[in-house]
This record gives sequence, structure tokens and C-alpha cells, in this order.
Amino acid sequence: SKEPQAGISSDELADVIVRTFSLSLVRQFRSNLIPEWNLYSSTESEPGTFEGIAGIADAIAYDKQDHPVFVFDWKSDVAPDRLTKGRHCAQLRQYLAMTGCERGAIVYMTTGEVEELHINDGPDSQTS
Repeated sequence: SKEPQAGISSDELADVIVRTFSLSLVRQFRSNLIPEWNLYSSTESEPGTFEGIAGIADAIAYDKQDHPVFVFDWKSDVAPDRLTKGRHCAQLRQYLAMTGCERGAIVYMTTGEVEELHINDGPDSQTS
């Protein structure tokens, strides 16, 4: 059904996936994507005190030498507000730091919006 209140539509899901994988940035890395990559890191904030972070990157692209070069984070949000987008960017920055990748993107699959980030960008530096 195409009515949201009727539940998930398999036709709509398939359409969103096809549109997402047709985006130019995704196409650029599609052949090298590894899905659902578990990430873990820990840092010692002060002697004897450690902070651990765990997450799952939706997809990571690797180069021919098996080095991670790009992290994708798929989002299904229909109309995320600025605060939500800020949290998504913070999460992606952690994934970039954890993988050693310099670049990544949040892909809002429903709208096709892409927020590309670079590890050296400041917290408010985003490109679409």
C-alpha cells in the first residue's frame, strides 16, 4: 500500500533503495562497499579512566589495498530537523575517526539528500 498508515510498502522500499544506489556519490563507491561494519574504539580520558565507543557503519568503501576510504551512514528520516542532523554528523565523525577514513556521507534515503563530511571539517562544515 502507498498509504503510510497502512504500514511498510515493499514497492516504496525498493524504489528508495534503487534511488539511493543511483546517487552519483554512492555509484562512485558502490563496487567497493562492505555493509554493516562493526566499529569499536576506546580512549583513556585520564589515567585509569577509559571511554569506549561501539557502532555499526552502514557501509564502508575500501581501496585496492584494503584501506577504508569512505564511510556511508544511511538514514531513513523523512524530514530531520537541524538538531537531528547535527547528531547524525557527530555520529559520522566518530565513525571516520574510528576507521581512519577522511571522508564520509550521511545519505537521507527518502529525500536523496547527501551530507558529505571530511574528518578535518569543523562541526558545522557540511556539503550537500
